[in-house]
Amino acid sequence: MNRLLTILVSLGAAWLLFSCAERREYREMLARAEAVMSDRPDSVLMILDSLGLHEEEFDRHFRMQYLLHHADAHNKTDSAFTADSLCKELADYFDSHGTANERMLAHYLLGRAYTDKGEAPTALQTYYDAIDRADTTKADCDYRTLKGIYGQMSRIFHQQCLPHDEIRALWHYIDCIRRTSNKEEYVVAKSQLIRPYYLL
Repeated sequence: MNRLLTILVSLGAAWLLFSCAERREYREMLARAEAVMSDRPDSVLMILDSLGLHEEEFDRHFRMQYLLHHADAHNKTDSAFTADSLCKELADYFDSHGTANERMLAHYLLGRAYTDKGEAPTALQTYYDAIDRADTTKADCDYRTLKGIYGQMSRIFHQQCLPHDEIRALWHYIDCIRRTSNKEEYVVAKSQLIRPYYLL
């Protein structure tokens, strides 16, 4: 009986070690994908699609992180969101279980879904919700996502012929560009102020 118990414990420990090693590999794969998300979203989609083959092995939190980054990669490849249900689920989940950056990204993606559906007022409110969830006091604040939020807001304000609001959004966008990009991109970003000032 003791020998059988020892074998069962050994098998359980081996399975646990294998399982932990697998989970670590999945987390490392997701971290690698996140690191190159802004520069190579097409490649990230390929990585995430291959990772998705193991989705039944994910715990709930990792699955939600995977879905968040998968939706982000689709957004960065300019794929239109056809439904907002997944984005709503992500925003609800990360409001309770995520970091400030995850909460901000989830609400940004929800705003993008509303934008793609043509619901500008709801999209704007969701972008404001995303900004409220950002923690700009932290060194790891995701200014790339903030840049996207303010960029989307400025487009909506331009379409709605609200130049004062567009200028405010663009100045925030320009500040995010200054923090995340090179001097050429900063100059190009500042040139976008021409449109609302022309409207004025």
